[in-house]
Amino acid sequence: MLFGTSYYPEITNENEWAQDLKNMRTACLDTLRILEFAWSAIEPREGHYQFDWLDRFMDLAHSMEFKVIIGTPTATPPPWLTTQYPEIMIVSRDGVSHKPGGRRDADICNEIYQHYCVEIAKVLAERYGQHPAVIGWQIDNELMGPEAAPPESHSRSATFRFRQYLKRIHGDLATLNQRWGTRFWSQEYSDWGEIGIPANKRATMGQVLDHSRFFSESIRHFIQLQYEVIRPIVASAHWVSTNSTGVFNSGMDHQDWATTLDTVGWDSYFSETFGSNALVHDLFRTAKHQPFWIFETNSLPEPIKPAFWAEMLAHGAQGIIMWHWRNHPANAENETQTFCDWGGTPDPRRVAFMQDIAARAEFKSPIPQNFPRAKAAILYCPDCTRTALTPDPYIHSRREIAYQERLLTPYQVLSRLGIAVDVIQPGTSLEAYDLLVMPSAQLLSLEMAEAIRDFVSQGGTLLGVAKTMHKDQWGHNYNTPGEPLTDVLGFTMARNRTLPSESERIQAQLGEVIIDCDPFVEMVTATTAQVEASFVNGPAQGQPASLIHRYEKGTVYYAAANSEALITDLAQKAARNAQIDTYESPHKRAAIYPDPQGDCVWLFNHSSDTIQITETHIPSGEYIQLTPDEAERLK
Repeated sequence: MLFGTSYYPEITNENEWAQDLKNMRTACLDTLRILEFAWSAIEPREGHYQFDWLDRFMDLAHSMEFKVIIGTPTATPPPWLTTQYPEIMIVSRDGVSHKPGGRRDADICNEIYQHYCVEIAKVLAERYGQHPAVIGWQIDNELMGPEAAPPESHSRSATFRFRQYLKRIHGDLATLNQRWGTRFWSQEYSDWGEIGIPANKRATMGQVLDHSRFFSESIRHFIQLQYEVIRPIVASAHWVSTNSTGVFNSGMDHQDWATTLDTVGWDSYFSETFGSNALVHDLFRTAKHQPFWIFETNSLPEPIKPAFWAEMLAHGAQGIIMWHWRNHPANAENETQTFCDWGGTPDPRRVAFMQDIAARAEFKSPIPQNFPRAKAAILYCPDCTRTALTPDPYIHSRREIAYQERLLTPYQVLSRLGIAVDVIQPGTSLEAYDLLVMPSAQLLSLEMAEAIRDFVSQGGTLLGVAKTMHKDQWGHNYNTPGEPLTDVLGFTMARNRTLPSESERIQAQLGEVIIDCDPFVEMVTATTAQVEASFVNGPAQGQPASLIHRYEKGTVYYAAANSEALITDLAQKAARNAQIDTYESPHKRAAIYPDPQGDCVWLFNHSSDTIQITETHIPSGEYIQLTPDEAERLK
């Protein structure tokens, strides 16, 4: 595995470069990520380039055997560009243009901005595309829309492109009006020019969904513009990528972007939420079934532990870059956690931590270049995230559980059971999987319903968690929730979905045990399904909480509430049915992960306790690799 750090030679005294690189070597770092904010240092005036300093740094890095990842600096256009062309700035909902001086404030849909981004990417590729130190290219930085704002721009460029997108998707206004339901509240469109970026908080769900899809597609187009100019110029051994972030809460489709790139990666910062980082690792590995990069992660040893790093490795990371080496002397982000202080003196704790990690045998092993598909997959629906991008109080209840939480709960269960998964999206072929986990897929098309029907009918095992198929891809409600899959599921759902009072805890009875459920419950009536558990209170008292249904050659397991206990019971049964091994985690915050190559079973102790497996003690924050025979002790 490669270990590295982000470094900013453009703001570091040149006399200190060599010592910084020596200190990095002492800390077992061999890879540098540079230039993502360096546009003004490279091109201080339009068409006037300063490469002398960068040439010297690149040659120094090569002489000290560092590998270099070059970032195109397009997230931070310089003053000469923003001043001459103020129309490139993002326009917020109130019609006011962002002012220069920050980052992520330029409109990716603006042709002028696109032109200059492509130009600087081309210049860098021509200058360093054959440099022996370079191994890869990172396009832009954390593409996710305006920083700390909704992922949108209301500029004339963005509005025009959105209308063109709608024409391509819907074909004519009659179809758009029907799909968006615009006749209600008298909002029918009679001309394409009447349609804008959704700004009213009560914009139709169809408009919100379409705009989020458009914005994500616009980012892919922006990436592709730079990719297509870089790829033909640079050495064939170089890869071209981008660093993703904000995966589950902004409507961005990072797996779609992967189709335009050689490799993928994301900025993985430590989270106390069990399983959240591993879930995203799986999403990026699944994108190309290849290893991915961690382009940014924490540089501090606390609360970062070896288990956090080993989990990245086990799930498919081929390189880990820490952000960043030394604090900036001025301007933004100059009080962050770094390897060094402002003077460049490394923190001994960080150095010792990296020396320990680099010395471990598993981090020295070759990284597989292809990862086989897992036997199980979990369905992640970007559209289900997009439904939350409207604040309309008529659509959302304040007590409703966020999609991200509904997605994470089953994943946490799978992690404790040691069921490795791919993270797939609607439209992905299900043919290769034995078990499909479908958490809260409230918005699914009829085409996806047919794919699920075929999967189950041909012998697949489906584990579903409420909500399921309440709306189609345009935001239209089906006649009744789950209607397209009623025969497959073996039950019907009621139209009304009620929530209990804030003080009431929803519970269900599973065998002899009473278990807790999250406030939202799906009110279902079994037709041909077998009831496994029932609610004992709340709006669905006496009705099924979990069910099992045989459909043709396959089997469906369904939880009518987001309940860890219900999902765990069903997941164990579903895994047995799909002939997938499960394990018994020794702790609620211990993840078990069968290596995709089949060589071992990993156990990551993310708890604050020491875990014991027979004679083996696994301290808090540590991990262990078990042979398949040793892992039998966890079954």
